[in-house]
Amino acid sequence: MQNNRSIFLEGAKYVLLALALAALIVNRTVFFGYIEGKSLYIKGVVALALVLMAIFFLTLNKERKTRLIAEKKRFLRSPIFIFIALFLLSALVSSFFALNKYRAFFGNFEREEGMIGFFFFFGFLLLALFCFGRREWN
Repeated sequence: MQNNRSIFLEGAKYVLLALALAALIVNRTVFFGYIEGKSLYIKGVVALALVLMAIFFLTLNKERKTRLIAEKKRFLRSPIFIFIALFLLSALVSSFFALNKYRAFFGNFEREEGMIGFFFFFGFLLLALFCFGRREWN
């Protein structure tokens, strides 16, 4: 069962590394061809990596899960992570009070940003922190 668990973790790592290919995506059949395809690709890849990591965490035993979370807790307590989380929280609050709530949450096709985009990039940050260790960052 240990190999099956590591397959999900390694799969999530390779899926996240596939985000480097986002710069090569151009979809000339849509109006905003340089943005729309990349945005859908990034959101799809992050969602797939999130599913793989969820399966990985669900298959872990309690002891290994608590050890892994304790190991990554120092990243979650770092000042930069805290400020990014506070920025996301303040952006979420400002989206609730926006004049155009639809545009605040989903953005527009021209820029593909909004709270949904921020959540996907925050998910990418969390996945990168949990998937990659000190060995991969060096």
